[in-house]
Amino acid sequence: MQLAFLVKSLSADSALQVVYIVLAVWGWYLWLRGGPGGGGGMTHALVMGRFYPPHLGHHHLIRTAAEHADRVTVVVGAAQVETISLADRVEWLRAVHDEPVTVVGLPCDIPVDLHSEPVRRAHVANLLAGVRQAVVRAGLATPGRGGRRRVDRHDDRQRIARRALP
Repeated sequence: MQLAFLVKSLSADSALQVVYIVLAVWGWYLWLRGGPGGGGGMTHALVMGRFYPPHLGHHHLIRTAAEHADRVTVVVGAAQVETISLADRVEWLRAVHDEPVTVVGLPCDIPVDLHSEPVRRAHVANLLAGVRQAVVRAGLATPGRGGRRRVDRHDDRQRIARRALP
């Protein structure tokens, strides 16, 4: 084995670094695919949006999440000034999606200002509070326990599939 390192002018440490990089890339690949079998394997999926109004693309996203996860929490955000109430949107989604889907509403009356950093921070804080509330309601955490959970990125296959839906 040492002969290979001498011929290629590599030290054992360099070869070990290559092994670490290969294992890291392989782990990242498996993480993105959801495990060695690919797809699925999530215990909890979180779908967030305004659902103003809910349409076929929203329903497709929620159904797909339900196919790949044991539980799905849908967080519906709304402001009081919007013409369709938060309660109506939550009720419509609950009427269409049964177990394992849980739908919760998140009021958000923070003004929209795309160029204001304080307004952006307020929106993020409100969203994070709503997500924490949704996770607690779903029974996946207790208030004040802290701790981080892995949040899977949006599946690119769903971005492509959405183009076929209005």
